[in-house]
Amino acid sequence: MTDEPKRDLRAEKRFWRREVAATDKKKGESLSDKLLQWPLRISFFILTFVFNTIPLAVGMEIGAFIGSLGYYVSPGRRRIALENLLLAFGHSVSLKERKRIARASFANFGRVGIEFIRFPKNSKERLAHHIEIFGQENFTYTASLGKGNLALSAHLGNFELIAATANIMGLGKNHLMGRKIKPPEVDRFVSGLRKSCGVDTIPSKNGIRTVLRKLRAKEGVGVVLDQNMRRGIGIFVNFFGVAASTTPALALMAIRRKVPILPVFMIRCGQTSKHHMVFLPQIPTHESGDRDKDTMITTQRMSWVVEEVIRRYPEQWFWFHRRWRCRPPEEEKPSPVKELEEKPAYFQEISEYLDKVGPPQRFNVGPKT
Repeated sequence: MTDEPKRDLRAEKRFWRREVAATDKKKGESLSDKLLQWPLRISFFILTFVFNTIPLAVGMEIGAFIGSLGYYVSPGRRRIALENLLLAFGHSVSLKERKRIARASFANFGRVGIEFIRFPKNSKERLAHHIEIFGQENFTYTASLGKGNLALSAHLGNFELIAATANIMGLGKNHLMGRKIKPPEVDRFVSGLRKSCGVDTIPSKNGIRTVLRKLRAKEGVGVVLDQNMRRGIGIFVNFFGVAASTTPALALMAIRRKVPILPVFMIRCGQTSKHHMVFLPQIPTHESGDRDKDTMITTQRMSWVVEEVIRRYPEQWFWFHRRWRCRPPEEEKPSPVKELEEKPAYFQEISEYLDKVGPPQRFNVGPKT
């Protein structure tokens, strides 16, 4: 058994302690950032005006076209997407089908962009027309605990709609924790669109104080668990059977603060602007008294849930992200803990719950062969 996972966890703990103690010092913008500021502002103004003026259906077609175009004009991202699909599914999915999934993934994110630009137009009536909520009883239960909630999600479907919909539909006050986007003008634009729906963007760096404050106020904070983390920050857990560097922050906060972990996903219905907002049953944290072991097992449980949803809706995940970029030393086993050898019984409950939501649009991708 290797000690590497424990070293990673200790590094993560030191990192978060520094974040809590640090003052939020804002760095000045570079010259290139300043030069880009006004061209970007003008471009965003034009895009916002145009796509908030034309009918949504037309905008969605344009978004899908732009996204699909990205598949052809960005060979680097296309290669990453196809490599990731082969890594995740092996040869159980043909090359032709992997290419189709990759193209659909690019197209989906084009649609997400158009819907995101139209955020200022969101209203309770508009969202009720486009979004059907499943599993609200799971949200109600975690809310009744009075500790806020850590919403587990992924870059799948239209993930940006999750916190916005919850706020507008009266499901408490909800926010999003994520990385800052470069250049800064793009980050301001994205944060502004989220803010139009009452969603605060909490930066991953220096943001832990804000997260804890939101939780104390019984509010929700959304965290995506499907991004690659650099060495010393992430821990390695299984994701599609491959070691993936994953943030343990969500598990650490849930264990330390006794905050419920609520999986929630915004799944697109086919190629339309209709969505299913799905609240899954709360993921139990592992409580043994061994913080490193508990964090590892809890993070693995969350990773399994994210993987299960992606397997059902592979066209809606961002395969062009280098999810497996950071590799463990000598490709060691990511989870050398006995409790991680098999999925716990509660996972079957989550799988059955997803069955009730509806069948996948095209197919359900099983384990790779």
